[in-house]
Amino acid sequence: MTSKSKTVLDIAIGYEKCQDDIDRVMDGAKKNGLKEQRNSFPLRPSGALKPDLDLYLELVNYYKPGTIPRNKMDGRVYILLESGHVLEDFIVEQYNRVHKVTSTNQKVMYGTVKEPDGKIRELSGEYDLTFIDTETGEEMLGDSKTSADFAFKMSKPASMNPAFPKEEHIAQLNLYMHSKEFKDKGIKKARIIYYNKNNSDYDVYQFEYSEELALKTLLRFQRIMDMYIAGTPPKQEYYWGAHWKANYGSFRSYLHKDYKPKKEERNVIKVTDQEFYSISKGKNTDVIHNYAEKYGTNVIETDSGKSLYLSLTKTGLTVRLSDKKGFTTL
Repeated sequence: MTSKSKTVLDIAIGYEKCQDDIDRVMDGAKKNGLKEQRNSFPLRPSGALKPDLDLYLELVNYYKPGTIPRNKMDGRVYILLESGHVLEDFIVEQYNRVHKVTSTNQKVMYGTVKEPDGKIRELSGEYDLTFIDTETGEEMLGDSKTSADFAFKMSKPASMNPAFPKEEHIAQLNLYMHSKEFKDKGIKKARIIYYNKNNSDYDVYQFEYSEELALKTLLRFQRIMDMYIAGTPPKQEYYWGAHWKANYGSFRSYLHKDYKPKKEERNVIKVTDQEFYSISKGKNTDVIHNYAEKYGTNVIETDSGKSLYLSLTKTGLTVRLSDKKGFTTL
């Protein structure tokens, strides 16, 4: 019988996986790369449509650093973000081959807010590029967004998915166009490139400046600042496990910490079988959201012995159903 030939890995000396090493390298890169951004002012274009509560908590940490614990971003997530920035820079470079890029990475002032000490703070943001379209001769604002396959699939024409182009991206670029610099140049249109990192697919969208949207965004920023000054947190809108805005939120563990106690340590609310059935049916994400809104961390229980509650796991809230047969995760 002929013996099986040895592979290179069979012969290689000291072959082993060194995941810990790359994790340390990436964690170090993350710390160095994010050093200047750790406590930047949260009311900025990229946060134009962040949940009210997230912006409120970011204001708390801005004025009183370290007050609210944030979810840590590990090295692997950081390298994904950084690879996105590299791709975005590459797209800008290629854009310059077709159109005439007139400026890149410039900071503009687009509004103000009144701070806790009564002083007026100018709000600023840094845009990607402006360019002159070679076909129309019109100068525009340009921006690129990279994403993985899941997020990219959403960025389709409005007839297929009315959620895209992403509203937060429109609100972000619209603030840049609200600045004096853009008004002086007469730039009233923006173009967003969406790039899929998984397969190099892409979509491009164009939209026009809206003064109404800009003023609405600035009023929202001041409203959240006023809530911070008054010490009145906004209501929680999204829940971890039920909506992507909560799933990627910087304070998701802090906001859902009260869902950790065991069933026996929680308050119990008696409900009818009909009410129990109503809240437990539907899409899992809807059940989580509706339950959190109505019952929070409480357990609901029927006379027949069925009970339901939300439990916090590493990936967010899950629905726990129990009856005489035991526990089930919906």
